[in-house]
Amino acid sequence: MKDTSIYTPTQMPMFAGSPGFPNLSKKTKILYACVWLVVGLCGGILSNIVPANINDFKVYFDLDELEGAVLLGIYYMFSAWASLFMFKFRQHFGVSGFVRFVVFFLIVCTIIRLFFHTFWAELSIRAVLGFVCTALSVISVFYAGQFLPKQKRVSMLLLGLGLTQLGYPLDKILSVYLIDEWNLFYVFYFEIGVSLLCVCLLILSPLPPSFTMPTFSVLNLFSLSLFAVSCMCFCLAFSIASALWWDDSRVVLLVLFGVVLFCVFVLIEYFRKEPLVHIKFLSKASLLKIIIISAFMRIFLTEQNISTGFFTTTLGYGSQSLLGLYVWIFLGVVSGFLCGYFTMVGFDRFKIIVFISFLLLSIGSYLNTNLSLSTSPKDVYLGQFLISFAAVYFMVPLLLDGVVKSFVRGALHLVSFSAIFSFSQSFFGLLGSFVIKYFLITKTQTYLPLINDKAYASVYAYSDMFMVISVCSFVVFMILLFEWLCFKLLKKRPNEREINIFMKNVQKRMLQEQKMIKDKNEA
Repeated sequence: MKDTSIYTPTQMPMFAGSPGFPNLSKKTKILYACVWLVVGLCGGILSNIVPANINDFKVYFDLDELEGAVLLGIYYMFSAWASLFMFKFRQHFGVSGFVRFVVFFLIVCTIIRLFFHTFWAELSIRAVLGFVCTALSVISVFYAGQFLPKQKRVSMLLLGLGLTQLGYPLDKILSVYLIDEWNLFYVFYFEIGVSLLCVCLLILSPLPPSFTMPTFSVLNLFSLSLFAVSCMCFCLAFSIASALWWDDSRVVLLVLFGVVLFCVFVLIEYFRKEPLVHIKFLSKASLLKIIIISAFMRIFLTEQNISTGFFTTTLGYGSQSLLGLYVWIFLGVVSGFLCGYFTMVGFDRFKIIVFISFLLLSIGSYLNTNLSLSTSPKDVYLGQFLISFAAVYFMVPLLLDGVVKSFVRGALHLVSFSAIFSFSQSFFGLLGSFVIKYFLITKTQTYLPLINDKAYASVYAYSDMFMVISVCSFVVFMILLFEWLCFKLLKKRPNEREINIFMKNVQKRMLQEQKMIKDKNEA
């Protein structure tokens, strides 16, 4: 298929750079479902190998704390602004050009991995994967849209983005078998196999074509550069702040430089007639609320990655002993993924799912507050399961809430929201990691003079962390529940205006298609 003119109105791509929805045979749908599954999982695995095994990477490459922080943060430095660049790239070159771009850089990563095993080569690979894994999650969404029935296409975001969330627990489980005494040999070749598998599937199973439109101009490239460099400054600053701390001049300079560039970017885009990012639209209260809620959830969820360190650093457990905990975290993500698919029916359930997720996060965190030196991993299975469940369950409904508000206003508004949402997830994820580490260090130092035992002080600090997150999550839950009850009492639907516009557009396309079929039959 090389021409979008073969599409009927209901099969046309949603916007430039996205594939259409042709009628496919059952075998083709099964093939696309397999590609969706593999590409989504591979994207999640490749993006989380370093975060899941950062201590092993530090030992293997003989890194100090600063170098380890840079290695951990460089992925986010590039993924934070990748969604904006990728959206414009897809619009300009089409979905086939977009996939070829991803395939090329996957091959580049494989070549570097085969011939170079140095710290600088690793930094290069992680930087490239910041782009590639962001793109793979989008490609996974596109493949999901091909095999889903029309009435469930709203779930394509869940199937694409939710699948990548399995990457972290999968990496933790696989690493138990792939890493032996900090030797990353098998991890590297596992990455090569995963990358080549993605390359083969993407080449052999192309997506349906899309239409294109010119998007790259000199001013667009300048604005994109400002946005990219500011994102990289923020992400690098928050990544290394835990190693250098905030009183280090390099961290302060990075933040100041990032703020200046971001402010220049905002001013340019605000006054442009055809902006790259629609700042006025993003400043609306309803959009800011979505970004703030997602920021809170992302900050709260960073504790899960840190809390596993409680068993390794404080209690001295090895990875093999924590395998059961990793499995329960994996099961929590899978359960959230499946429940999201089967409960996310229609637009009215978005807000319900989001505030339920905060409640589950609050309960899960509370269950982990009763820590002691005799605590074993099995004692936190249920709490970590609920936290993992909430991590996936909340994400797509909240994202879809913003997509609905954006989509009916046009592609420009959609790319604006997706760019800022992606940036906020990376930014607040790193900020949350720093804040929680700071909280743990401060609390440990507070308890240490009182009990004169560093292990006990660390236990109390972790317990306090879980309690604070539980209380904060419950407060957010109550606020969102109150908002939902107000909508019910006033008999209003959230996003009622946007939903009506969206449904009118769908009906218009269906009428156009029916007219085409009628004219064809009469002819």
